[in-house]
Amino acid sequence: MTITNDHDTTMTMLIAALILTIKTDGGFTGRGTGNLAIDGEKVTTDRCEGTLSRAEGKTLEAAIAAAKKCKWRDSYGPAAPDAIQWTMEVDDRKTSWYDNNDDVPKDIKALRDAAWDVRKRVINDCR
Repeated sequence: MTITNDHDTTMTMLIAALILTIKTDGGFTGRGTGNLAIDGEKVTTDRCEGTLSRAEGKTLEAAIAAAKKCKWRDSYGPAAPDAIQWTMEVDDRKTSWYDNNDDVPKDIKALRDAAWDVRKRVINDCR
């Protein structure tokens, strides 16, 4: 890859530094709804692997920057019957919550949604 300007250099370094994981558990089947691991440009789902696009990297970096990770609690609320437990880890912060909880901060949900969109795209590309 040829780097042509400082913006490209910065973006390459940001993507290389991106490490995010999401795991789900529970629900009706007891197995959750899937998993996701992003390590630099490599994206691994419970079904296949892919590559993070430049646009997705920018979206995730913005969502991570907006997330108030230092204020995240370790967990949010109790589970309801058949609830899905979400566990997300970014850098050195980890939090978990159940999909029935309304007290999960919007920044956590926004980051999870942005990452889950990457998972959906990678799985669609694998078909």
